[in-house]
Parts: sequence; structure tokens; C-alpha cells
Amino acid sequence: ALDSNSSRRFSVKRACRPAVLAARSFIAFAAELSGPIRIVWTATFFSPAAFRYFIPAFILADLAGTDWNGDPVFSLTHGLAKEDEEKDDTFDWAALARKKFDPFSPEERRAVAAYLEHAGRQYASGDPRIAEALATYWSKPHLGT
Repeated sequence: ALDSNSSRRFSVKRACRPAVLAARSFIAFAAELSGPIRIVWTATFFSPAAFRYFIPAFILADLAGTDWNGDPVFSLTHGLAKEDEEKDDTFDWAALARKKFDPFSPEERRAVAAYLEHAGRQYASGDPRIAEALATYWSKPHLGT
């Protein structure tokens, strides 16, 4: 597509550059802090808005093979597996997960589903939580979006 202000071709790479640079900065920061101290990086307790904002950086760090202990798979599947209900029947983990994930746009949900499918292939033994989260939430159409 052409830019409306010029004849230059629109570049996705150029348009995404600020986000990529920010993600790289976050990944470098997380890797540096996770060094000898091993800070636990988790997005699980972020507000829904903070979770939606930061989870792409967690995913990029995981895909880049960053040596840190952030676990976006856990953050994107916790509350969506029957195992979570069985461990603690006094708290509705599924409702908390839906509250956190429902603001995602359809495009963001597809990106998360693609990431989880990739992550599922990377685990040698397979992670049943990934398959369950995909089947019960991430791969389903959602009302209101």
C-alpha cells in the first residue's frame, strides 16, 4: 500500500520499529536483572490493562530464547485448565482469567493462539494446559469483539 502523503511504500518493518525496540529493551532489562539474582518475572498479577500491554514483551523474550525465568505460557493458560479448578475450589481462576483475557482484540487472540501452538510444539512432552487453553478459550470466537 502507498502512504497517502508520499509515493514511498508503507513498511511494516518501519512502522513496527518503535515496538520492536521497546521489546528489545525490555528483554535486555529482564535478562540483566534475572542474572545472578533470578528475579521471578510473572505477568500473572498484572491488572488486565498492564497484562495486555506487557504480554507481547514476555512472548518476544520467550521466542528470543532469553535466559530469564519469565513464563508467558503459564500467564496465558493459568485459569483455563481443569487442573486449576481442582487445586483450589475456593477461588474462580477461570473468571479471573476471562477478566484478564477478554479485553484482547480478535487479532491479539489469534497471535496468542499462534504463540501457544508454537510453544506446545516446543515442549518435548507436550503441555496439556496449552491444548486445554487453546480449546477452551484462545481458539474460540468471543462475543462483543
